[in-house]
Amino acid sequence: PNLLASFLMVSLAYSVNRMITAVVHEREARLRDGMRMMGMQPLAFYLSWILTYLAVYVFVCVGVVFVLTVGEVLPRTSPSLLLIWLLLFAVASISYALVISTFFTKAKT
Repeated sequence: PNLLASFLMVSLAYSVNRMITAVVHEREARLRDGMRMMGMQPLAFYLSWILTYLAVYVFVCVGVVFVLTVGEVLPRTSPSLLLIWLLLFAVASISYALVISTFFTKAKT
């Protein structure tokens, strides 16, 4: 359990990196501007990224909870509480990725 927090952080950090790269690449290709000219609202743009990565994180979090509880790594922990904690971390990671993406101008540097 000493390395559990580091393992979870590293396993979910890759998705944050991919999300930042994808958002910056979309901005770099000016896809968002084209969609805005066609009438897309900014809320729809951000909701699409949030829902896409939230779906990815739900599968990852359910898998992690399954491995940790069935594998008896955390045998006394409530699976529902662990799932809620991981999903809250996922929501914070998605918010972090969207904020950090504003500071980059190129997807690959």
